[in-house]
Amino acid sequence: IEKIKTYKDNMEKLYQDYVYEHYPDLLKQGETNIKVINNINEYAGDNKVLFFIIDGLRLELWSTVRNLFEENQYFIENDRQYCLSMIPSITSISRTGLVTGKTFHSLVNEKEQSKFSFSLLNEEKHIKKIYPNKSVVFKIGGLKDLEGLLDKKADMYVFIYSEGDKLFHATEDLLGKSIEPILRNLIDEIIYRVKEHDDMLIVF
Repeated sequence: IEKIKTYKDNMEKLYQDYVYEHYPDLLKQGETNIKVINNINEYAGDNKVLFFIIDGLRLELWSTVRNLFEENQYFIENDRQYCLSMIPSITSISRTGLVTGKTFHSLVNEKEQSKFSFSLLNEEKHIKKIYPNKSVVFKIGGLKDLEGLLDKKADMYVFIYSEGDKLFHATEDLLGKSIEPILRNLIDEIIYRVKEHDDMLIVF
């Protein structure tokens, strides 16, 4: 197992270096999530923020998720702001980019300048570093973990829903309807939990 992990880390490093050196245009701020984060910061000062990330959610299922939110009177304000979550598409770096708006380029530069000592892949520490004046709680898990997360007192909640990862990756277009009940249960639970906090902004 250790040999496999070492091999995986080495391959990811090679990929990171390749993208960093050969595709600088993909790392520009306008192509990444930083523009969305800047908009969120306008609201975040007076509100608690819940970043709810579904690991492995396929684009084809997004319309279902959106419709479910809109049924509950939640509307997407930035629907035209499509962007890359992060380049390269290594899961932990992508999720760091979603919450911090940091580009891969900036993360590499900060690491090279020794602005942080922890791993480039440690998303929880990156999130806490980028929001030093806010209390942050971070959790990866299933729906049962969401309740415990929101019970904690914090300014910012980061929840990565990992239960459906394999299922969402495997879903074909024809099976989209069969996934809808799972997504409905997920969205209903999010909304139920968030309604207990009337000053909370959902970033989905």
